[in-house]
Amino acid sequence: MPALPHPQHERFAQGKVQGLTSTAAYRAAGYASTKSDGSWLASRPHIIARIAELRAEADEARRFDRMYLVRKLVAIIEAPPSAAAEDSPLCEIKVVGTKTHRVLPSKLEAIELLGKIMGWGGPAKAEPAGAGPDRFVQLLEFIRKRK
Repeated sequence: MPALPHPQHERFAQGKVQGLTSTAAYRAAGYASTKSDGSWLASRPHIIARIAELRAEADEARRFDRMYLVRKLVAIIEAPPSAAAEDSPLCEIKVVGTKTHRVLPSKLEAIELLGKIMGWGGPAKAEPAGAGPDRFVQLLEFIRKRK
């Protein structure tokens, strides 16, 4: 579904997805508000559909961002020390005095962050609604259980 044809309706839907109350989203969309107007607009079928679509897009983007981060952390954890080369995208530049050095990020910090993201050692993480199982996450969980 493309953006709503009425710009204020689109801004209202985007405000709701960003977590605003109906009244706050109504005002942010440029309407002069009374308390019931935001609720009325939020109950319109085309607005409900657009909010659902925007939320699904946001959930998918968050899921992609999370998996991108997981893959980068695994790359850091598995990178050998010899990977600290000038052309390596994983390297950080450290300046000591007048010299610069390329070093890999801390593997221990990467492992700790990966554990937090995956929900290991804490309460189980909830997946976004409608998200199917991710094969990469399943593989990591299988490896963790095997050890």
